[in-house]
Amino acid sequence: MLLKLDENLGRSHVEALRNAGYEAERVHAQGLSGGADSAVWKRVCNDGRFFITLDLDFARRSSVHTRSPSWDSSIAREEPK
Repeated sequence: MLLKLDENLGRSHVEALRNAGYEAERVHAQGLSGGADSAVWKRVCNDGRFFITLDLDFARRSSVHTRSPSWDSSIAREEPK
């Protein structure tokens, strides 16, 4: 499985996932750290990766929700209390 981790997750997370057999990389490694959410999401979709983030803005922004003909993407978020 191809994974991309957002900038709020560290190198130790990537290492743990790689040790578990996943192909994981961080947005930081691609120069996307601090970039607009839309640019990060576009790269995730173009790369065909499952995105892991702690940034709830991705769940709140309607521009992030997309559907690609080759794969589905979804975002889970914690509901406000």
